[in-house]
Amino acid sequence: MIPNYTLRDNAAALGPLNGADQIPVGWYARLSFVSDEKAADGTPLTEGMWVRVTAQAADGTYTGTLNNEPDIADLQCGDTIKFEARHVLTVQAPKVSH
Repeated sequence: MIPNYTLRDNAAALGPLNGADQIPVGWYARLSFVSDEKAADGTPLTEGMWVRVTAQAADGTYTGTLNNEPDIADLQCGDTIKFEARHVLTVQAPKVSH
């Protein structure tokens, strides 16, 4: 299936962290998804969502699993998402339970 979204390029969002060698596996990256669907005023629908990083390829691209229940059609919690550091708004370490 062809995705009905693109990822917003957020190159300036992370400052020095953007372009870092890696976001650790298990951490969460917040990405901005831009839907192919339009709002009533014609603007693209956007949604910020968390993706849990599951791998980083040698070329620096990341793979993760969607950790939200999205409003964007054709996306579901648990879907595999491929992204680059330039798409990341912010990162968050996983919560440690004691």
